[in-house]
Amino acid sequence: MDKLSNNIMALKINILYIHGYGGEGNSRTAQALKTYLPENYNVSEPCFPLDPTEALILAKEVIQTKGIDIVVASSLGAFTALQLRGVPKIVINPCLYPSKELPKQAKVSEEILRNFSEMEKQFDEWITEIGDWDSGKLGVLERMWTYGVFSTNDELFSFKDEFAKHYGPVLSVEDAG
Repeated sequence: MDKLSNNIMALKINILYIHGYGGEGNSRTAQALKTYLPENYNVSEPCFPLDPTEALILAKEVIQTKGIDIVVASSLGAFTALQLRGVPKIVINPCLYPSKELPKQAKVSEEILRNFSEMEKQFDEWITEIGDWDSGKLGVLERMWTYGVFSTNDELFSFKDEFAKHYGPVLSVEDAG
């Protein structure tokens, strides 16, 4: 290995994985990250609560204590990730409106649905703000640091067009469903 390759491998990259609804920290996606990324990538995979306020607190705590460099999140976990500021994110099939989508899948308490609804309102305000190209450095960084990956066959929902409208380019991947 040349010197540059050795230096790159010496860098430690810390990833926070945020799972989707009903998932656990050690989900299939988290295991794939651990399997396919080089040894210098460390994946933190806590089990996140359903309540969005608690999930956001946990995500911020892990980012702070573990020195997270990038967040990878799927579905409902991607909703939590999109609330985070100042950290690069890869969101996979993000659920942008959990208060509307969760009741279609499971019985969820009114309190949790209200919490999601409040967070969605805050997110809508934020997304409108960063959509303004003159919104300053933070808005530009958030758009640059947020990548969307969308399955061509997501069986639950797709917010690909809406995500692309606010964040820009997205990647579509074939998925058997």
